[in-house]
Amino acid sequence: RADLTNVFRMSEAMLVMKADMCRVFSEIGMPSFPLQEASLLYVNEGGRVAVHAAPLLHALGLGQLPVLSGGFVFDADRGVRPLNGDLLVQALIDVDGLQVERALFLSGEDGLLDARGETVPRLGRDDRTTAQRLVRRSGTDGIDVTGGMSSKLDCCFDIAEQGVDARILAGANLSRDALGDALLGQSGRGTVFTPSRTVHA
Repeated sequence: RADLTNVFRMSEAMLVMKADMCRVFSEIGMPSFPLQEASLLYVNEGGRVAVHAAPLLHALGLGQLPVLSGGFVFDADRGVRPLNGDLLVQALIDVDGLQVERALFLSGEDGLLDARGETVPRLGRDDRTTAQRLVRRSGTDGIDVTGGMSSKLDCCFDIAEQGVDARILAGANLSRDALGDALLGQSGRGTVFTPSRTVHA
């Protein structure tokens, strides 16, 4: 297995980022609390993500917004692995007692781009193959160790089938009002995923 001596540096960096996010939430009157993924998540044999949800649900019960991110978690097969935010969302949806209504994914692009470079406004269940082809063609895949746009697409298609309102939009220069609209489902930006077939790219 790989040398894990410096794995803590990633956790340290992510905790600092989450603390900064909590500071922003505090400024707009939203109490929040940063949580460490490695203490809540574990990847079982076969790759299924298990969630120790008690601290998460307790924070919500206290009126606190739990702030989580991707990062390194323990893995039964691999020792330690990077877990991206896409898989994190999928794991949270399966938590008993946690009702997930909306998932917002921030990306380098304002959703999925079609062959003309324009944002595809909606995608349905039968559009998965076409969407992945567009990602490869457009060069917006941005695949890294956590999966990039391709991983986001798969996650959004999957959770839309579970009744979750999923959207991908650009995170750069996103104003506070625009972010608020997106979180409330009132934004017209980005690509929205629905359980039915809605677009032909």
